[in-house]
Parts: sequence; structure tokens; C-alpha cells
Amino acid sequence: MNHNVSEFGKDLGLIHEALITGRKVGAGSAFFSVLAQNEDWFAKFAKLGNHLAVLQQFKQEPTLVSPEAVEELIKQVSSIVDGHGCGCLTCDLRARRPVYHLFVPAEVLEKDAAERAGLAEKEAEELLQQQEDSYPKYFFNNIIGDGLKKMGIHPAELARLSKSGLRCNENGWVEAGGCTTVEGFAAALKLVVLQRSLLSAMKQLN
Repeated sequence: MNHNVSEFGKDLGLIHEALITGRKVGAGSAFFSVLAQNEDWFAKFAKLGNHLAVLQQFKQEPTLVSPEAVEELIKQVSSIVDGHGCGCLTCDLRARRPVYHLFVPAEVLEKDAAERAGLAEKEAEELLQQQEDSYPKYFFNNIIGDGLKKMGIHPAELARLSKSGLRCNENGWVEAGGCTTVEGFAAALKLVVLQRSLLSAMKQLN
């Protein structure tokens, strides 16, 4: 469990502040009773609140995202890795040398090949293994990261809503913190789109 979540509730000052703000906007006992007694709805509001917190943290607006663009990115990711191994994005990428040219910059591949040139076969193979271990980062940066940013989605949104090991590193890029499947990636991305649409609609309410 997230440490901040487990500690929340012990800060009575924050809860008091929430109640005061709630009264100002018309959220009285009926509103808080609904949340207090309905775990399902409380969870929905919590997810939206956590998503909004990420948007505010990275100074992003809750704008709408094109579902077509999302499906295209999912299709692109799936075409590279899906069905070619255990299902984990990182593991599948490391097992599929023929697709490296799709996400690793050409200059990187050329530099790596030059470093292996002239080495004995065993040494060249060992160096290749080391080089390939770093290739998944280009997939997450160049394919997923750039794809998200073109749609106006911050990588941290996907990482926060993902249940399959995705995370956002300190540089603002997506990386795999565990076994991440195409299905998990797709589910998280579709959730981002859905919640963005809800937050965008809520922003229009007066």
C-alpha cells in the first residue's frame, strides 16, 4: 500500500480543511455520507482525484484525448511485442532481435555494431547481450513515451493508473518496474482516456 495513503486520515488539519472547502461549494453531510457509506463510489472519486493530482503536479490540463490515437498506439505496441514470448513487454523485447530497428535509433545500432566489429565471436556475443539489455528503454521512450506526449498524455498519468508494473522515472519517461503486459498497458491507457473525459466534463460544470 502507498505510504501516503496509509498515513492519510491521521492529519486532522487536512480533513478539517476539506470539510470547510466542501461546505463552501455545497458539499454537506449528504455528500460525505454517500462517500462514507459507498466504497465503490468512494473508489471512483479517489481515482479521479489521484489523476487530477498528477495533472496538477505536472501542470497539465484535463483535456480530451483521441480514442483513435490511443488505439493506434496500442496497436503499434502490440505489433512489436504481443504474442512473441511470455507476454511481458521487456522480456519479449529482449527476445526479439529482428524488431530492434523499429524502436532503437539507427545511430545507436550502428555504434553498437562498430564496437563489436573485430571481436572474437564469444566476446562479440557477450557485448551484444550487454547492449541489448539496454534496448527496452528506447521502446518505452521512443514508442510509448513519445506516443503519449503527442496525444497530450503525461507518462506519469499512465504510470499512476497502471496495475502492471509501469512507472514514471525522474526524467519523466515510462519504464517497466515489473512484468508489464500489452493487455495491462492497454487497460491503463484506456483508463487514462476515460478519466480524462470525465475530468474534462467536470471542468465545464459551474
